[in-house]
This record gives sequence, structure tokens and C-alpha cells, in this order.
Amino acid sequence: MTGSDTPFILFGPAHLTVLFLTIAIPAALIALARHHTQWSSKIGWGLAFVLLANKLAVFTYACIHNVVPWMERLPMQLCDWVTFITAGALIWRNRLLYELAYFWGLAGTLQATITPDLPFGFPEFYFFTFNISHSGIIIAVIFLTLGCGLRPYLKSLVRAFCWVQLYFVTAMTLNYLLDQNYGYLCRKPLNPSLLDHLGPWPWYILSLQSLALCFFAIYYLPFVFWDLYRHKKLLWDIENHS
Repeated sequence: MTGSDTPFILFGPAHLTVLFLTIAIPAALIALARHHTQWSSKIGWGLAFVLLANKLAVFTYACIHNVVPWMERLPMQLCDWVTFITAGALIWRNRLLYELAYFWGLAGTLQATITPDLPFGFPEFYFFTFNISHSGIIIAVIFLTLGCGLRPYLKSLVRAFCWVQLYFVTAMTLNYLLDQNYGYLCRKPLNPSLLDHLGPWPWYILSLQSLALCFFAIYYLPFVFWDLYRHKKLLWDIENHS
């Protein structure tokens, strides 16, 4: 795409730096929002701007340099959808948008951050845009959850799984019409990924659905434990003050 001779190295220094920043940046933003509550909205708008500006930069670069055909420029990867959904959640703090950003972002984007389908390493253009997009979503979800007090519920998990079916149907339809591979629903990524362990096509798509539901459940577990803790604490307080 860019004629780069700088390959991406999985868990190399640049990749590990990205993973560290994906944890360190939201920790700093949460601390700032908690000490200065008036900054919460500004941080949300700032993160949304970064996510959307990054998408615009990728699209503009692809158009100017004509690095890929127009059929491959459509915002039809799941991470593209999550980007716009997460930006909306950051700006409006809408519950449905947050739920989708939480479950889709952590279940899909987190995997792409840990094992990126990325041929280019630091300091190539797409190294930065890819990691800003994917790590940015994770940073935003963590900030919305721990910095803004939003949280999913059991019905949120069901809604997120139902809505992701819309993405699968839309992506598969465009893949058929345009001969593309949005969502990796036609073939697996070139770089090693979790899909390599889910069987051959098309069976790995069914496995992916089941795995997505399992991941959704795993990412909901912290709130199950938190609710149990709060319930037990409430009962203890009642017993000791009665």
C-alpha cells in the first residue's frame, strides 16, 4: 500500500508501546475527570474528535494516493462501525451506543489491538492510524465506564448480540456484491489471529458468533461480581444497623 520496507513486528517494541499507552492513557484521563468533573465532557469530545479525524485522515490518504480501490475504502469493517458508535457515545452518552461500544469494542477491537492485521510497522502512516483507531476505541470504552460511570446490564449483552447480526448481514451482502472481505467473513487475515483456531470457512463464521457471545459474557462478568458485592454489602449494612 505504501511501498514500506518497515514490517510490523508482533509484540515488538512499537507494539508493546501501543499496548502500554492503551492502558496508561485512559488511567490518566479517568484521574483527570474524577478530580475535575467539568473536564469529563471535554475529554469525551476530544476522544471523539481524535477517532473521527483519524478515520477522515485514512480515507483522505487512500483517495489521494489511490492505494486501494474504492470498494475497499468503504467504512465496513466492524472497527469502522465501532468507531462511529463510540464517537457518538462519547458525545451524547447514549446508553445503546455505549452498550454497543462496550461489547463490540472490547470483543472485536481488543483482539485487533493484541494481534493486529497490520503489514506496516513504526513509523509508517498506517501504523499510526490503525493503532489510533483500535486503541482509541478501547481507551474511550474504559473512560466511559470508569470515568463517566456508564455500565452495561444483562439486557445490554442481548441487545449488543442482536445488533451485531445487522453488521454481519450488511457486510456479507457487500462482500458478495463487491467481492470484498469486510469483517473477514470470506477469508481470514494474513497475520496470525484468533480466527486461525476456529476452523475453515464458512464454519469459522458460526464459531465466531458463538465466540462473540462468550466474549460478551466474559466482559459482563466484572459487573456481575460488582452487583453481588454491592448486594452483600447492602445486606450487611442492614443487618448491622437494624
